[in-house]
Amino acid sequence: MEGVQVGDQIFVTSGGFLRTATVKNEWREDVAAPEEVILALQAASARIDLLKFWQRIPETEAKFHYYKEWRNIAAIPITNYKHWWEKQISPKARNKVRKAQKLGVTFEKVELDDQFVEGVVAIYNQSPVRRGKRFWHYGKDFATVKRGLARDLEDSVFVAAHYEKSLIGFIKFNVFDRYAMVTQILDMIALRDKAPVNGMIAKSVEVCAERGIP
Repeated sequence: MEGVQVGDQIFVTSGGFLRTATVKNEWREDVAAPEEVILALQAASARIDLLKFWQRIPETEAKFHYYKEWRNIAAIPITNYKHWWEKQISPKARNKVRKAQKLGVTFEKVELDDQFVEGVVAIYNQSPVRRGKRFWHYGKDFATVKRGLARDLEDSVFVAAHYEKSLIGFIKFNVFDRYAMVTQILDMIALRDKAPVNGMIAKSVEVCAERGIP
């Protein structure tokens, strides 16, 4: 995969017969002036046939005249936690969060320490198969798991679900300039009756609301 510098952005190219360029950090960066980018890519030594970029959320109206295809994004608009809790989710979802709390599950924002990593290793190693497919985290050792979780650590937030002092679920999400994106969300399969995922999502929304992430 080759890279072409255009201003302060790097565009990576891929493909065989048709060479496509995309901005390297497409979840973090907008392509604000595509005409200038096209001219720069045309002048590059690497052969590039197509420039592909997207308008990041919350922009949902096309700003440019180029050919476009719609992209599906599952996103929650956040104003404050109270509004989300009372107006944006169903009574069924609220009841699941309450159920988890009544059963003694706790939810909190945590730091990446060795105890948390050990809990994640246990979650990864429950089964080699998830949802009918090979689970690619299965079998990873402590050092490998810690290294993977620490990727983009400066932009990452971890939310954990604990039951009887054991980690039974976690969410990792990255915070960008105007939104947060979940990169991992997993739980203990045997304890799903305690609704850890619902509670972790609620806590994640609370964290985003506190940080003013829309």
